[in-house]
Amino acid sequence: MGLQPTAMSEGVRGKLATLLFLIALLFGNTSLIAGLEREGGLPAAGIFALVCLVWWISFRISRSANGRGMTLGFVALGLWILNLIGALVFAFRHSIGDRFFWASAAVLLVLIAGIAISDTQSDVAKTKPSPS
Repeated sequence: MGLQPTAMSEGVRGKLATLLFLIALLFGNTSLIAGLEREGGLPAAGIFALVCLVWWISFRISRSANGRGMTLGFVALGLWILNLIGALVFAFRHSIGDRFFWASAAVLLVLIAGIAISDTQSDVAKTKPSPS
């Protein structure tokens, strides 16, 4: 009497991915604002890391649903990057010494690297080597 896997249709997966991207967008912006403006420190960086994990999960769901909801995900990613760039431009001296800034920038960089690596691995056709 174990759990049975349920197969979701492509439309349901697309809606789920869009909802998760929206949740990641809202909580990600909130944690970035809390960390950069209100001196949230490392707890805000931990929340941002969890939000990036939610973003990654929704990215994987969206890819299995033929890219549905992907636009909102990349909008969220772009806004987070603009937040960090804005912190550098407008409060350079404060941002350079802030541990939250560097922690959130590192998490965002790992997320972007994960996207780049996952895209290249899935694009490579898997063929068996032919015996010569």
